[in-house]
Amino acid sequence: MNNDTLQRIRMLVELFLSYGRRASRVLARYCLLFLLALSPCAIAWADVALYVSPLGDDKNDGSSGPKAVATLQAALKLAEPMLKSVGTINIIVLGGRYLEQRFQTTGNVNQAPIVIVPSGTSSVIFDGNGKGGTWMTLTKQGKGGIPSNITMANFEVTNYETAIDATADRNDKKAWIGGMTIHNMTFSYIGDIANANATEASTAVIRLVNSQGNQIIRSRFENIRNRTDCPILHAVYLAHYSVDNLIENTYFSNICGDAVRFRDESGPNTVKLNTFKDSWSQSPTSDWFCDKTTRTDCTKTSGECPSIGNKLTSNTMETAGTAPLPPLFIGYFTPPASCPAGPRAIIQ
Repeated sequence: MNNDTLQRIRMLVELFLSYGRRASRVLARYCLLFLLALSPCAIAWADVALYVSPLGDDKNDGSSGPKAVATLQAALKLAEPMLKSVGTINIIVLGGRYLEQRFQTTGNVNQAPIVIVPSGTSSVIFDGNGKGGTWMTLTKQGKGGIPSNITMANFEVTNYETAIDATADRNDKKAWIGGMTIHNMTFSYIGDIANANATEASTAVIRLVNSQGNQIIRSRFENIRNRTDCPILHAVYLAHYSVDNLIENTYFSNICGDAVRFRDESGPNTVKLNTFKDSWSQSPTSDWFCDKTTRTDCTKTSGECPSIGNKLTSNTMETAGTAPLPPLFIGYFTPPASCPAGPRAIIQ
């Protein structure tokens, strides 16, 4: 608690006590206790920096560049005991190429942010190095329904089958995960092309399943490809109650599936001011659902419905070829009567 706050509390207490003849001293004491109870709000938790380096060692404490750890997983493990007692946890990634790193995290569910950024203007690349896999997996804390408060910005993720997987329980809306901010990131060469030994096709660069409150801003998705089943690969896949997400000012190029795919009541979300260049199978944005009334391969017991109310605002399409541009949005299949009604896309 700072001196200014203490001084204000003393002044208020003296004011209460000065009216002791007209107001109960007991009331004054209760007011004092009330003010003291509020005082923790004035505490400013200190920010903490943890360092990651290509030359680091996960046995280090991460407290400085010379004492940097080697992996993001080690930095997040060091952060865990601090999550309730610090302000922002800044994970500073020193310049270089990081090979075959993969990590899991719940983020900081105590509301203080975790920020993963390069050191200054350093070039940072996380490279799957031909081994594929998933770079980052976001998992839920407890029963879910709490934002992760993770921000990542200003570096590249390349040569993975999936970059970010945020998958929660698709049958329980309340058990969502999310709350990520992805800013000025580049995702390139994502898909089963990143793994010569891949046994199945990838479906997403960023996979959001029952995931809310994520923001993808001023980022790039380039050369997103599968060797087989390429149309099922999406840059951003929002499925099973993924709502209140934002994709803004982002560039999509050379993607063989529909770049942004909604599925199963994943709306409303906002997609605005983006550029799609040759980034579609049928259209840059689309909605799909597995209709149990017409298919036998649906696996969700309760069935699926279309996504309603997704806003598509001021997006542009480009092509290097000569074929006509496709529609900006396609809604696959006719919704069954048992599903909620409404526009699947609001195009502005």
